[in-house]
Amino acid sequence: EIIEKLSQSMERYETETLNNSQLSYLTPTQVHYLDAIYHLENPKISELASYLNVSKPTVTFAVNKLDKDGYVQKTQSNKDRRFFSIHLTSKGEELAKLHDDIHKNYAEIFKNALDKKELKILEGLLEKVLKEV
Repeated sequence: EIIEKLSQSMERYETETLNNSQLSYLTPTQVHYLDAIYHLENPKISELASYLNVSKPTVTFAVNKLDKDGYVQKTQSNKDRRFFSIHLTSKGEELAKLHDDIHKNYAEIFKNALDKKELKILEGLLEKVLKEV
């Protein structure tokens, strides 16, 4: 039950913070894509599809919309014209960093609520759980 409450708390925190930010006019899926592109550092369509566990046509559709809205830019490979890399524009990078900061700020809540020993124990337990996910 406590894990469910924590998960709901994280979701609420992110939603409230997003709604009060420049990210408020993006869909959660679009934010997720920007975050993935930011962390993958200019992935190819296929790499992004694999990372997000969706089809290449789904990624292509979403990336085309983000491109049209000025958040990303697709660059065709000179070696193989079938492949495109996805790059964040300055606007897209700003929003991806903002999203990243939201997660870092939530982590700060844990750092402020727990002492160093408790934090180490929690980190160890969460690492164990993440290996299973």
